[in-house]
Amino acid sequence: MKKFISVCICLTALLCTAALATDYRKETVGVSDVDIRRRGEAVDVDMTIIYDKLVLRNNEQLTVTPLIVSGADTVALPPVLFRGEVFDIVAQRKAGFYEEFDTYTAPYDKVVFSRAERRDREHALHGKRTPVQTGEDIIRYAGTFMYPVSSGATVILHQEIEGCGDSDLADMRTVGNIAQPVAPRISFLVPVVTETAPRKAMLTAHINFEQDKYVVKPEIADNRTELQKIYDFTSEMMSDEDIEVRRIIVRSYASPEATYEYNARLSQHRAEAVRDNVIDRMDLNGTIFDTQSVPEDWDSLRTWIADSNLPSKEELLRIIDTTSDPDAREAKIKEYDRSTYNILYADVYPNLRRTDIEIEYDLKPVTLERGLLLIETDPSKMRLDNMMEVAEYYGRDSKDYERALHTTLRYYPYEVAPNNNMAALALMDGNTHSARRYLERFEDHPECLNNLGIAAHRDGDTRQAEQYFRRAADMGCEEARYNLEHIAYLGY
Repeated sequence: MKKFISVCICLTALLCTAALATDYRKETVGVSDVDIRRRGEAVDVDMTIIYDKLVLRNNEQLTVTPLIVSGADTVALPPVLFRGEVFDIVAQRKAGFYEEFDTYTAPYDKVVFSRAERRDREHALHGKRTPVQTGEDIIRYAGTFMYPVSSGATVILHQEIEGCGDSDLADMRTVGNIAQPVAPRISFLVPVVTETAPRKAMLTAHINFEQDKYVVKPEIADNRTELQKIYDFTSEMMSDEDIEVRRIIVRSYASPEATYEYNARLSQHRAEAVRDNVIDRMDLNGTIFDTQSVPEDWDSLRTWIADSNLPSKEELLRIIDTTSDPDAREAKIKEYDRSTYNILYADVYPNLRRTDIEIEYDLKPVTLERGLLLIETDPSKMRLDNMMEVAEYYGRDSKDYERALHTTLRYYPYEVAPNNNMAALALMDGNTHSARRYLERFEDHPECLNNLGIAAHRDGDTRQAEQYFRRAADMGCEEARYNLEHIAYLGY
């Protein structure tokens, strides 16, 4: 060991002495084609390091380290090492002998100059013609590096030269800047009022009629109670200040006994009879009424049979499904199993004979003051635009805004505006998973596409984010156009 140390010391001293006796020109490295881009908390660095004029002594090392500097924060990227042949040999032997890792075990790149190459470089720099001329020696320095600093930064190329136990700053120059990160522009939606299909409310009543008759007689069976149900239901809907009734449909159903043609006439007459009774009793305008009839309610009958425990259930269902003529269908059921038909006639057919009152209505627009009350007491009476208006009144940074959106989604689960805005809130909280869940059904909507782009970018998928932003921008979304233009500088 002592012998090895003595040799190293003597070799180093000899080289240092020889170096002092030789005076020659020394250059540092240069850079070109610098491209530095930010992606969230990562930085893409791409530049060319040029060392065609670099000359090092055998016992020297030039360490070129790109630094990202932001205020008092500095991030050092992997260095590029340029070494003289002897420096490299001594460094490797020292690391191996002492079982230590070289300080620069994992540089970005390492270039070692031999004695012959150093001599040729010196001659070239002094204008002497030599068999080997220096060419354009370059290193492509490219990679993605984490950079957690949230503000703008400067990229500096720090160059330090070492030799004979000393180190000096050879050069330090600015090669680029990282722009201040910008927050992505999240898209919120305010729904536009459009013409919509009417809402519907329905009541079923069992009005009993005398056989083959269609005169409403309150005194028969429970007719008085059933009629009162119709009056109360209609009155409540007509007097509700938050709705506007479009029309009232009186729909009468008959059971399958007798012919289909006969039942069609009978059910229509009974619907008209109930309509006239309600108009007379409540003094309503008859123009908003409409009558419909279902001569034979086979759908309800089939449902009852399918849910029953009748031994002949499967055959009865087959008859219903395969016999198109209703009169033939009833005859086959009666012929197949008379006892089962009697059960249907006595227990099921009476419930098929009924009257539905269906009221089609629109929700009226409400003032903000009333909307603030209804969203707490009866949100079912609020239109989508009024619910969203209340939410906006609360302010997007408030818990009440989120609570109002949750209420809106209970009544309008398939509307784009509340789903998009819930996704926007999730993005503001950094929850990309929830944001995607709200947006998954709306990839044809520009604002939703923009928000999907933000989710993808935040998750590190810049390529997918760019595709979303581009599609949304092509569809006219200004937030997406901004995000696309600043995609390299988006930060969170």
